[in-house]
Amino acid sequence: MSGTGSPSHSNPTSRPATPGSLPQDSETKGKITMLIGILRKFLGVADLAGVRFSLPANLMEPIPNLEYWNYLDYPNAFANIGESDDDLERCLAVLTFWFTKDLKFIKGKPCKPYNSTLGEFFRCHWDVENTEGSNAKPTRVCFLTEQTSHHPPISAFYVDCKEKGISAKGYDQISARFTGTSIRVAPGNHNLGIFIDIHNGRINETWNLTHPAAHLGGLLTGALSITVQDICYITCPKLKLKVILHYLDEPWVGRSKYRVEGVIFKYDPENDTITRIKDVPDKDIKARIDGCWISELYYTPAGSKVTIMIPLEY
Repeated sequence: MSGTGSPSHSNPTSRPATPGSLPQDSETKGKITMLIGILRKFLGVADLAGVRFSLPANLMEPIPNLEYWNYLDYPNAFANIGESDDDLERCLAVLTFWFTKDLKFIKGKPCKPYNSTLGEFFRCHWDVENTEGSNAKPTRVCFLTEQTSHHPPISAFYVDCKEKGISAKGYDQISARFTGTSIRVAPGNHNLGIFIDIHNGRINETWNLTHPAAHLGGLLTGALSITVQDICYITCPKLKLKVILHYLDEPWVGRSKYRVEGVIFKYDPENDTITRIKDVPDKDIKARIDGCWISELYYTPAGSKVTIMIPLEY
């Protein structure tokens, strides 16, 4: 006997799921939904420091904020700043410290440390190899930082290398803003940069290093990455030396280049008006800098065709 019933249809909900497929889809959708919810809170906010939100565990680093931000990812570079009696070579030593202070973002992935509480402090030290000889006693670099304000979050830090007569100090504060595709992280109003003092008996000078703005991307995918597209400055009023570092814009298509260009030149501390590389007179230029700030950097002394690599210990 023939039947006239409707053709059977497969019910998707009754199919056996491929092992692992459904949980993975649910997990991915859950992460995206959570991240979109977080990003919605950022819209129109001038500074994310005033927004309360919870990040996924995979984006958090289980260490305090004070320990994470220490600028001494390669303490040897800090200890060696005042070794040379040549002004230009000391400037290059300051640059070596500058490009090695945040190796955590090059060797590891970006992450968010836990917020430190008001009055919390962190101190530590590193014993680094002494450049005076293989039998010389190691040089100690000490670091101390304290959370001095809770809202806005501000911390003060001090670095000291007593044997070499070098110290550094400053206030840490960041201002973050959601730009639509990334988070722009810039120095806060109280963050005037890093002040390095060299007072070893032979040399008595201060260097001021200002911070550029950085962009944190990959928020929707969870694969966070940092790019820098800004200009920052390093100055020594006593030597009348100034460095302009221009972190070039990244391409819209393709991989990031991480290019940086710079110039070391003589300037007038009483009339410091030059803020762009192209405005520096050729007669005042001492050296030019070029390269990739996550791998290789070079400088070319004025009047020379020889390009020398800045020694970055990555």
